[in-house]
Amino acid sequence: MYKLLLFAGTTEGRELAEYFSTCNVQVTVCVATEYGQTLILQRENLSVCAGRLTQQEMEEKIIGEGYDLVVDATHPYAQVVTENIRAACEKTGRPYFRCLRQEESAEGYANVLFAEDTSQAAQMLEEIEGNILRQTGDTKRI
Repeated sequence: MYKLLLFAGTTEGRELAEYFSTCNVQVTVCVATEYGQTLILQRENLSVCAGRLTQQEMEEKIIGEGYDLVVDATHPYAQVVTENIRAACEKTGRPYFRCLRQEESAEGYANVLFAEDTSQAAQMLEEIEGNILRQTGDTKRI
């Protein structure tokens, strides 16, 4: 039976786990947390392991358990784990596939504002009443 190692951290990862479990595939789903483990439904041909893995641990798992390919369905901002998964696949010679959700833009949404820096954001917030959700970070994709 074909063996697939799936790193999940998104809704898409859970959906892929459910889909692959219906195929003639033995799938192991790796999630970072015990909470993430509770979100994966137990099914035939599917096992779940919780806990963060280093690149070396990923390599050992890939080789030691004989996975045929690896799918990375971790969160788009989880860049370190993605790089570790990709490097582990390169080192072990296993095919690597990355699953990314379609990117959505907040531009065009009526209640979304963008600021160039925190000073500009503070000025904008002084003029707005009510509850505010503020998120900071670089919007550039790497």
